[in-house]
Parts: sequence; C-alpha cells; structure tokens
Amino acid sequence: MMITEFNIERLDYLLMLYGVSKEQLLSYLNEGRKRAFTLEDISGDKIKVSLLKRIDGIFKKGLSFYLDLYKLKKEEQKQNQSRASVPRPIISPLYLETMQYAYYNGLVSEVSFCEQLKIPQNKIDKYL
Repeated sequence: MMITEFNIERLDYLLMLYGVSKEQLLSYLNEGRKRAFTLEDISGDKIKVSLLKRIDGIFKKGLSFYLDLYKLKKEEQKQNQSRASVPRPIISPLYLETMQYAYYNGLVSEVSFCEQLKIPQNKIDKYL
C-alpha cells in the first residue's frame, strides 16, 4: 500500500467543475468494493496511490494533475465564472414589419411593442 502526497485543491476543483460532492465521488469509488473508502481517505494531503488511480479513472486528468503541488492557474479557476451575456434574439424582417404595422395602426402600445421585440424603450426609434 503506497501513499503519496497530492494536491487536494485540484481534486476540489474537479468536484466543483463537474458538480459532484465528495459523498457522490465516494459512492462511485466504492462501487463493487468490499472495504469502502471513507471521507478521510480523500480529504487529507496524503492519499493511497490505488485510490488516486480510481479517482483518475473518473476524471481522466492523469496522475500528474493530482500530484502537482502548485496552485491551479487563474484560467482554470476562472472557467467556472461565466462571462457570457444573455443572447439577443434575432428579429426577422417580416416579424419587425408586422409589429411596426400593429404599432402604427394602434393595435399595440409602445410598451408592448418593445416587450415583443425585447428592446429597451429608449431604442424604439431604431426599429420604427
């Protein structure tokens, strides 16, 4: 039974990235085992090499990923932070013409026109 040091932060990062709790990880690791791994087995700075190999069988990062004692790069830590904005819908010309017709003929109000096209009211002139 070989024990080695590993970077617990990297395991925590993977768990966060995949949305898996340590308890869920343990249930995957203990499938088909007579002697179950415990939370203490994966929570310290040292770990059994056989357990580390089983963990890598799930995440497929390579043992060197877990054994690297340096902190994760900022890019890897920021992957979880989304910078994406809400996509803007594409307004088809036919739909725009229909909404303009309804607006000019008083069938829809200015507020309703803006809500239907998902545009701010201060940019209504751009669509009229």
